[in-house]
Amino acid sequence: MTTETVYGLQVNEAGGMARLAKSLQKLHLLFVVIYFFSGVLTIVNGLTGPEVRVQGTIHIKKDPMHEVLSGFFNIVVSLIVFLALRYAIQSDDRRLMTGLMWCDGCCGMCHCLFGALGCLLVVALLAGREHVTPEMCKCTQMVRFDVCDTSNACSYCFDEHKCYIGIDYFKNNFGLLFFLTSLWTILVCTEMICCTVAAVKLSTARQQMLQFSFCRATLPQGTGCVVVGAPIQGTILAPSAPKIADL
Repeated sequence: MTTETVYGLQVNEAGGMARLAKSLQKLHLLFVVIYFFSGVLTIVNGLTGPEVRVQGTIHIKKDPMHEVLSGFFNIVVSLIVFLALRYAIQSDDRRLMTGLMWCDGCCGMCHCLFGALGCLLVVALLAGREHVTPEMCKCTQMVRFDVCDTSNACSYCFDEHKCYIGIDYFKNNFGLLFFLTSLWTILVCTEMICCTVAAVKLSTARQQMLQFSFCRATLPQGTGCVVVGAPIQGTILAPSAPKIADL
């Protein structure tokens, strides 16, 4: 049987399995690269992004540790999925292929939502550039002493100095914030497309594995699998008694 070396694995060419294994591994290697850059962007944004709160309308950089762990988690998960795919190809594990197909399908749906969120963030940044002004840190009404609301400029516990610093930071670093948000949105949309294509190819691989295998020797159809040492069941015929004429 003719085989082809695909990223260090000897894969059968019958049924297009070698070509399928190559495309699947290329897609998931692309996952690793994209998730690496996306994770790094998330970590950088978590460590350097400003915290701006103006009357509850802007809140950039929520929890730095949460974003750092989220970026690290994305990088590690992409590596685990790639290694699981290689194991599924090497061992011809159809059930693992099914699990990976569902994971990539969920990945595509989740990143579709994240892509929409990224587009909304880009629009919010553009709108914030025009509407966020130092006047938003000033109270134009009576100061309220009954409720402590740090996002309300008319609350007694509102930090006006911190508000000015946040707006200055937002204005001075708008270009960097817009670039990082746009790049993150592009990466997320690319991940959505890759996840969807990978899920379709994994579904094709599941169907092909019913007739062909990736790495194991494929038996001719109809021969079945022979297990060495297994008992053979059947009817045993006893020798017939000698006829009288032969005596």
